[in-house]
Amino acid sequence: MAGTYMGEPGGLYPNGFNVPPIAHDSAGRAIAASFVALDTLGAPNPAGAWVLLSVGMSNCTQEFSRFIQDVTGDTTLHPNLRIVDGAQGGQTAAKIQYDTANFWRVLETRLRNVGLSPAQVQAIWLKEADAGPNDPFPGHAITLRDELRNIAQLVKTKYPNLRQVYLSSRIYAGYASTTLNPEPYAYETGFAVRWLIEAQIDGNDSLNYDPGSGDIKAPWLAWGPYLYADGVIPRDGDSLQWFCSDFSQDDGTHPATTGRAKVASMLESFFTTSPYTMPWFLKSESSLCACDCYADPSNCDGVQDITDVVQTIDVAFRGVASILDPSAACPYETTDTNCSMATDVIDVVKMVNVAFRGADPAVEFCNPCP
Repeated sequence: MAGTYMGEPGGLYPNGFNVPPIAHDSAGRAIAASFVALDTLGAPNPAGAWVLLSVGMSNCTQEFSRFIQDVTGDTTLHPNLRIVDGAQGGQTAAKIQYDTANFWRVLETRLRNVGLSPAQVQAIWLKEADAGPNDPFPGHAITLRDELRNIAQLVKTKYPNLRQVYLSSRIYAGYASTTLNPEPYAYETGFAVRWLIEAQIDGNDSLNYDPGSGDIKAPWLAWGPYLYADGVIPRDGDSLQWFCSDFSQDDGTHPATTGRAKVASMLESFFTTSPYTMPWFLKSESSLCACDCYADPSNCDGVQDITDVVQTIDVAFRGVASILDPSAACPYETTDTNCSMATDVIDVVKMVNVAFRGADPAVEFCNPCP
């Protein structure tokens, strides 16, 4: 979603950005780090589990089931993590937005069949659309946004311990041979997702996730992997392409084997690298974590002060070692505040912000964990 489209700015998040505002980012990181293993009654239990659940229609179940296949047996996954495909064919947003939809009964049965319960669901991947849209933009996208809002509220009531929902819009539909969900409707579903997340970021009461701001109405919302690319035109950044062979010959809409594999790969990349998922998806975080010594490179004394600023300057401009005491509690490159694999003037500025302006280290810094 780049540039502008029908008068709408691009970007996955407000103001044309592809990353959320700092406050939403900080909340997502904190929530991800707070997952607790639960038993089937929802009580904390170290031997319990947290469930990542898919919710959506046919494309969603085809793609998520391939994702489960790909990560099964991966020894780097967190031992408390359980992954369940709850998506079902033909179950559009218009159908499942209602509490009475049979979709939810089937989903609960799937959980029970593997020894899990709704009380253990703490994360959801949500991918939805509607069949046969015909309203011109933005009409159908507004309808889908409202349906997604209803679903976000509903899943919070059905899964009381649900913390986070990651949304994705449709894959490319330029090869579609039916009216199920062709272009430009497939692309335009991305705006429905963005508008929903923007509403939560803007403080819409109907999507409140923060107990400090009133009654909780929904989980924390954010983008999962963005799956769209314009056919064979390589996407900027990762060169994603969608070929005719990636789709079913029956309708050109549902993903074929290679199409499912592409989405599964993007899901795996997202869950294993996003700071909003790594703390609970992986056995041990490989990149980001909330360590007390984020902005404390010189002596790990728990205070960010002039000593730490001087140490960062020394690393950035004089090439000295990043830590004065190699045996300290945080023996890693704490002066690299943005994971750029280098310490430079950006890191010095951030360190000054923390030491002298009271910035929150958890927001300002991004360091590899030991």
